[in-house]
Amino acid sequence: RSMLWRSDDAPHVLILGSIHFWDGALPDWILEVHGGADAIVFESDIRNPMPPPCVPPGLSLTALDSELWLIVEGTALGLGLDAQAVHELSDQYPFAIGGRLGALSLTQAGAHFEQGPDAVLTERTSNPLSLETFPEFYRILYQETSLAEQIASLRITIKQLGELPKRFLRALENWRMGEPEAVLDALGFSRHFNEFPGLAAGLFANRHKLWLPRAEYYIRRAAELGHRLLIVVGCSHLAGPQTFLADLRDRYGYKFRRF
Repeated sequence: RSMLWRSDDAPHVLILGSIHFWDGALPDWILEVHGGADAIVFESDIRNPMPPPCVPPGLSLTALDSELWLIVEGTALGLGLDAQAVHELSDQYPFAIGGRLGALSLTQAGAHFEQGPDAVLTERTSNPLSLETFPEFYRILYQETSLAEQIASLRITIKQLGELPKRFLRALENWRMGEPEAVLDALGFSRHFNEFPGLAAGLFANRHKLWLPRAEYYIRRAAELGHRLLIVVGCSHLAGPQTFLADLRDRYGYKFRRF
């Protein structure tokens, strides 16, 4: 099975369940689906990224948990960050620090965001549309999620960094087999749903609330123009207990199915 969904209610729309990092060349079918679309919607406009915000004064990890910061510092240096880049990490939100360390670990293992469907397809799209802005993403995920949950998640991330390359390879294999639930589990999001409800809401449910009216507008506008629309989101948003597909069905009546 592919990672594509379609709807009889909106036959001009395809939804692609993406995976953000990749190792090697993308399958030809992804490029063919992209080439057949008149308009492409991504989670955000990664052509114009913004750095994550700094924590408010007095709330840096060095102040909140100096012991954990020493572990972060050693881990980041071991992953190849220079002293200045490590220093800049100290003022970031804990979940952002965990994401940075995870990305470095994957890059060392040969997986790169630049090779992933999001980056490759954005590069091939002249006017990409988006479901959220970077400030909105940062607000929902970092600024509206408790620092206690973020710190606890960061501790687990560091402990499991050594497992991450194997987890990614398992996730990639499950993606190729068309198993989004298995991808979700391999990447550890199932644990986040159970142990970190605030982070799970920030990653999924709260972002979906932001995405829904924009997605509906793009779907409706594409129909008016006679355009074929491709919506590209991480496949973890299409599995588990907080799916974007269920949200589209419940709010607007669009019923998407795999094909």
